[in-house]
Amino acid sequence: MKTIYTVITVSLLLFFTSCGQDEQPIVGQGYLSLMGIEVQAVEIEVVTTRAVDEDFTIEVYKEGETTATTSLTYTAAQTAGSKIALEAGSYYLKVYNAAYGSSDYSKPVYFYQSEAFTIEADWVTYVDAVVPMINFGVRFSLPENFDNFFTSYTLTVTDDTGRSVSLTDENTVAYFSNAATSFSYTLVATNTDGEQCQKAGNTSVATVDGTVYKVVFEYATQSLYVR
Repeated sequence: MKTIYTVITVSLLLFFTSCGQDEQPIVGQGYLSLMGIEVQAVEIEVVTTRAVDEDFTIEVYKEGETTATTSLTYTAAQTAGSKIALEAGSYYLKVYNAAYGSSDYSKPVYFYQSEAFTIEADWVTYVDAVVPMINFGVRFSLPENFDNFFTSYTLTVTDDTGRSVSLTDENTVAYFSNAATSFSYTLVATNTDGEQCQKAGNTSVATVDGTVYKVVFEYATQSLYVR
């Protein structure tokens, strides 16, 4: 089984200007700098989920509250180098991508919520976070020269919630909700004589979020397996 984890490393720097500066913060107030936010894609084998292209949102909340004190997209943070004024106190933050915001589990979904952290006057506070993919994906792989013997092929993947996706391209990943815990798969291929061949299987263990599974067809055994 090959896995891929795409994560965001978030460094939130809190700092206070000195009394001699033109823009002086109110006593007990500082600035939240988002310049330190970086997106890092960690790749295993050849599968990748292009998290850099996603529109991530960063929200900061006062502890105990459910309405964000401030909200900023990752793109805006990187482009504008935004600074956010925050009063001293306890806060927590959320980071998520557009798919999470719209509950679109047909795409890679990323979400993170931090523990509470404290902003103290005249003190530098760093919050580092790893934002995981919270659903899973499936793709397939065929042997070399498979196209020499088969003119068309489709892998249909169905999770245990009943959602089904058909793939015709080895480079396409089908994503599924984290509510699913297993999936079955069926490969239907038509050979050069016009005959249709079919192979099927299913997962034997519970799926793990943050994983892209690869369904592989093996010539030697004429079977499918997941890795």
